[in-house]
Parts: sequence; structure tokens; C-alpha cells
Amino acid sequence: MDEKIAVLIERLEREKGEILILSHEAPDGDSMGSGLALLHFLRKKGKKAQFLSIDGVPYMYNFLPGAGKVITSYSGMANLAVLVDASRVERSGLEKPYPFREIIRIDHHLVGEDYSEYDILDPEAPSTGNIIYDLLKAWDRDAIDELIATCLYTAVLTDTGSFRYSNANEKAFIDAAELVELGADPSKVSRMVYMRKHLTTYRLLLRVLSSLKLDFDGLVAYITVLNRDLEETGASRIEAESFVSYPLSLEGVEIGLKFEEEDGDIWRISFRGKGKVDLSKVALELGGGGHFNASGARIKGDMDGVRERVLDVLRKHMELAGLFREKR
Repeated sequence: MDEKIAVLIERLEREKGEILILSHEAPDGDSMGSGLALLHFLRKKGKKAQFLSIDGVPYMYNFLPGAGKVITSYSGMANLAVLVDASRVERSGLEKPYPFREIIRIDHHLVGEDYSEYDILDPEAPSTGNIIYDLLKAWDRDAIDELIATCLYTAVLTDTGSFRYSNANEKAFIDAAELVELGADPSKVSRMVYMRKHLTTYRLLLRVLSSLKLDFDGLVAYITVLNRDLEETGASRIEAESFVSYPLSLEGVEIGLKFEEEDGDIWRISFRGKGKVDLSKVALELGGGGHFNASGARIKGDMDGVRERVLDVLRKHMELAGLFREKR
């Protein structure tokens, strides 16, 4: 990994044109924190850099240093793009022809596209923020200031579920401690991310929890978020981002799902697990990707058809894992 980082640093150092950092759609804390940290660092190094997030900055991350510098559209032609925390360019929301000449991917998901010899894909990393931290440390540790440390700490904190998920390994804690030493304020970050809920969030949660259903003899629980739920509560889509944790938290449930209606008969499915089924393989079979215990996919179709398809694929993988108890 050190050698790959050294090669990437050399590539970035010799770049004289504009660098376009890309977030995935519906950005989370890892995508936002990683992208903003890289933006700050590249600009400190005298690079012309922009950070593009088609969906902007979710309100729970608007405290991050540089959040106001994130752009939601780009009409130029960057010499180089850096895709952070996403499996493929399409997940950034960009359409062809793409506004860049070359692209590099930095991610902690193996599933997805390989774009160049400079890609860094490390599935052992707790978050993409940890990879970015390794990159910046190797490049110039002294250039990592409080602003960059805050962005990276947010990436690590949120992608490990406040250090509750299985990816909260030793590196997650070591890097977090170092980032605190560099100026990140754990209390402030936690408060800003998790303790600024809107009233609309709870109104939406009440509706969504009423859709809760169990399947496979109680091993699977799922909720559904409809467009009309958002419209009638006045909530934004990002407010439902963490709702999948509710079905997963039920006693006896091994897999929690969230079915979220999007535009054009598209459904976004979020998968969360407790370590028994490789959900990255489930998502991959459905055209998505992710981690063992956290993954997602987008599927086109009607609600009943999409749900049946997802549960059928999930059933197969549960059988392979020896979890399936109930014939459907």
C-alpha cells in the first residue's frame, strides 16, 4: 500500500491542470469528509481543485470546514478527476461525456470499476477517510491542520457508526486518536452530526416505522420510505439516511433493509447486517455494491416487484450462510 500511495502522490504532485474531486450521490460523512479533506490539502499544495457533489452538502455535514466551497455543477473540463468513496463514476451523478480527461478512484470498497494504475482500493480500511489520511500523511504530515483533521475524523466516525460497526478495527481508533491530536474535536463533531435533528425527521420516522415488516422467521426486518412520506412531512431525503438502523436493531434480526422510493420507478435499497451474510454479494447481484455488513443498490420497477426480487436474492444468500429457517 505504501508503494501505491507513493505512486499516487507523484501523480498528483506533477498535475498542473484542474483537479475535480467527485462525491457519490446522496453523500454521507465519509464521502463529504474525505472529499473536503483532499480539497483543503490540494489547495494548500497550490493545486487548482474543486469538489463536486451533485446533491450538495447534507445539513448534518454543513459544519465541515469548506462545506460552502462544494459545487453542485461543473461546466469545465478538468485534467484529472479523483472519485472518492464510490464504486464507479455513474454514482457521482455525472452523465457522459464526462467533464474530465483522466480519473483516479480512492475507495474502501473493492466492488466497482478500476480506472487507472493510480487507483487505491483498500477493503481493510475502515473508511475512505482513513485512506485519504494515509495519503496526506505520506505526502506532508505537517500540512494536515485542524480543518483537514476535522473532515477526516468525521469520515471515520460516521462510516464506523460511531465506532460500533465491524469495520471499527484497530486502525479506526489509532487514526481517530491521531486526528484528535491534530485538532479534531470529537465532542463537537458528534454533536453536529447526530444532535441536530429536525422536527420533520421525527415526523418522517413515525410514518416510516409504521411500515416495518418482518420476514424469514424474524431474521429480516425492513421499512419503506415513499415519496409521499417526504412530501407530507416536509422532510428531505437525507433525513431518512440512517433509518435502516431501526429494523436492524430489533432482537433476533440479522439483516435490516430500507426500501426508498426515488424518481422514475427507481428504488434505492439499503442493506445492513450483523455479520452472518455477505451483503456486498447480495447488492452486487442486484447491480449495487458495498461492504460485508453495509451495502446498497438501485433497482427499477414497482414496489412489490422490487421487494420480491430483493428478498428472493437475499433468501439465496441466507441459505448459503445457513441462516434460512422459513420457506417462502
